[in-house]
Amino acid sequence: MSKSDEDIQLELIEAMSKVANHRDKQAFGLLFVHYASRLFYFALKCTGDRQTARDVAQETLAMIWQKAHLYNQDRGALTTWVYTIARNVCYDLGRQKSRRPQLVSSQDVYEDYFEYQQDIDQDDHQDLNIDKAILLRLVHQLPTEQCDV
Repeated sequence: MSKSDEDIQLELIEAMSKVANHRDKQAFGLLFVHYASRLFYFALKCTGDRQTARDVAQETLAMIWQKAHLYNQDRGALTTWVYTIARNVCYDLGRQKSRRPQLVSSQDVYEDYFEYQQDIDQDDHQDLNIDKAILLRLVHQLPTEQCDV
């Protein structure tokens, strides 16, 4: 027989109390098993990046361990508290990434340069062919004495 959602929530609240009051690792294990994948998928929706989502889930679970004593059941549901932490971690990581300069490898820069240079070379080659054709046509129109130069 499976447990009801209410029974699961009561177990999770009890586990949170044990973590907060006694730093109970087994109780934290129950919280971890329940929330780890949920937090990952929540973070994946927020960030759109699997590695960042893993980082968010890990950081959120670490904060649950560190700040378990701050959870107050009278102020809201445990799930709300957990997802609020996760959302804030998503925001914090987003701010950190936006402040970091984006690293660009020299290979990327050179590849772009050479592609650009190749495009220019092709355009120049076409222009030279056009110039050459015009020049030959004009040379043929010159009087004979001027062609000898």
